[in-house]
Amino acid sequence: MIADLNQKLFSSKSIIGEYAALDCLVFGEATILRDLGPDLKGKAVLDIGVGAGRTTSFLLACNPGRYVGVDFAMGMVERCRQRFPGVDFRFADARALTDFADAEFDFVMFSWSGIDCVNHEDRLRVLAEVKRVLLPGGHFVFSTANARTLSGPPWSRQVLADLEVTGTIRSVVRGFRDFIRCTGNYLAQKSQQVFTDDYVINLDAAHSFRLLRYNIAPDKQAHQLVAAGFSEVSAVDKQGHYRDTNDVSLSETPIYYICVKP
Repeated sequence: MIADLNQKLFSSKSIIGEYAALDCLVFGEATILRDLGPDLKGKAVLDIGVGAGRTTSFLLACNPGRYVGVDFAMGMVERCRQRFPGVDFRFADARALTDFADAEFDFVMFSWSGIDCVNHEDRLRVLAEVKRVLLPGGHFVFSTANARTLSGPPWSRQVLADLEVTGTIRSVVRGFRDFIRCTGNYLAQKSQQVFTDDYVINLDAAHSFRLLRYNIAPDKQAHQLVAAGFSEVSAVDKQGHYRDTNDVSLSETPIYYICVKP
C-alpha cells in the first residue's frame, strides 16, 4: 500500500517535471563521489531510484565501464531517456531486480531517500536484492530519513513556518490554500502511519503530505545493514562530514550511508 501510494505520487507529471529540472548533488553526495568516484572508472554502476536523472551526469563523469539507471515510475524512466539518449535506463522495482544477475555491479546508489518509499518488509527485500547484485567488496550508498527528526503534522510550528507567509494578501491566500491542501492530504493518509521502536513510517511534509516515508535512526540503520549482511557501515551528514552512527547528536535528516558487501 505504501509503495503503491508513493509510486503514484512519483508518476505524476508535476513531480516528474520538478525532478527533471534538477541537476545537482545534494546532502553528502559530493563527499561520497569525491572519495569513491575515482574507484568507479571502468566499473559497473547501478543507479536505483534514478528519478529524472539528477545523479546520472555525476556518475557518468566517474567514467564507469557500465552505467544503468532504474526507477519504479515509468514516467521518470522516459524522462531520463529523453535527457540522456543512448544511456541504459530501465523500469525496475528495487524489491525484485530481476533484470540483473548475482554479483553484477561494483557500486549501487539509491539516492534521495528512495529506499524510504516502501514498508519495512519491502525495505529488507531491497537490501537483500542490492546485496545480491553487488560484487563482493562492492559499495552500496543510499540516503534515508532520520527518525530522530520527524515531520510534524500540517499545523506544527515547523511546517507552518515553511509556508513563508510574508503578510501580503497574496502570500496569506497562498499560505492558507497550501495549509488546507496539506491538511486534507494528511488526514486522508494518516491511518497509514506506523510507529515502532525501530522505525517510523510517517507522512512527510514533502510534496504537501502526499509522501509516506520510512524513517530510522542512525544507530538502528547501522544494525539493520549489518543484519542484512553488509559491513563497514559509515554515515555522512548533510554537510558532507563522516559521523558516528551512535552519536545521539546526529539528528538532521536525511543521512547518507556507505556500506560494503563482504
